[in-house]
Amino acid sequence: MEELFVFVDAPAHGDRWTTTVSAHDLIALHPELRCFGEGGSGARTSQQPWLEEAVEAGLQRYGYDTFGRLYIDVLGRIDELVCEALQDSVLAMQATLGRPGATGQLAAREQALLEQILDEEEGVARYVEGPMLELRYQRPITRLRTLYALRGARLGRGLPYSIDAAQILEDAFGGEAFVIDFLGMKERVARTVDAVSLACRSFARRDLAQLYRVLFYDVMDGLTQKFSMNMPFQRFVIGGWVLPEVRRRHTLRRLGAEEAPEAEIHPVARGARRAAHEDGPGLQPF
Repeated sequence: MEELFVFVDAPAHGDRWTTTVSAHDLIALHPELRCFGEGGSGARTSQQPWLEEAVEAGLQRYGYDTFGRLYIDVLGRIDELVCEALQDSVLAMQATLGRPGATGQLAAREQALLEQILDEEEGVARYVEGPMLELRYQRPITRLRTLYALRGARLGRGLPYSIDAAQILEDAFGGEAFVIDFLGMKERVARTVDAVSLACRSFARRDLAQLYRVLFYDVMDGLTQKFSMNMPFQRFVIGGWVLPEVRRRHTLRRLGAEEAPEAEIHPVARGARRAAHEDGPGLQPF
């Protein structure tokens, strides 16, 4: 059985992302790769180890060029939503305490979140089936958590290649992790403290890397599944990264094969030409 292809060391050293196809399978499935086998497209590619090595090298290049950017993209989107949730938590506290203008600002933020949620059919369906009739009766911090759960799910559906990211982010933003009840926290502590400062210090110590890892593993599972099963996506990767490497190695092999007979038949003549070049005045016509 052919060994499945594994993307390694991207975006971080030691990373391994296993596909469900092998380099041999890719060559067999795509004529643009098969034609590089000796004897034409009908040749047995299993007899061409250089071709499989070239395909694997091109695939790894795709991983190096792509996965790092994908990781940064996923982190950037989550970080932006986390910052918004913290700011809105502070605004909810201020509205509850009656700061002038805070109630109107919070209402505007809730409306902006709702518009983001309802910009797709799936978001509309999710909103109508549950939270729509509940929001008006919820207190500000609970209402924010409801909206951010829906907004997290919306973001998860928009992450590239994601499988379960919508549910992962709905659970994360619907709890106490990112939409923080500062007043409730202040009531639970033993002495009078600045609840905002306490929450921010706690948040700074929280390890967000676990959420990032879970999300990126989900995205990478989706990417490797798509690569393994989606022929147009395979052709995209092959055309952009694999074929250039295969052509480069094929050209080097052809040049090496053309030079070999001359080296065997005229070794003395080649040596004489090299000696004449070295001993000459350096003004060669070619």
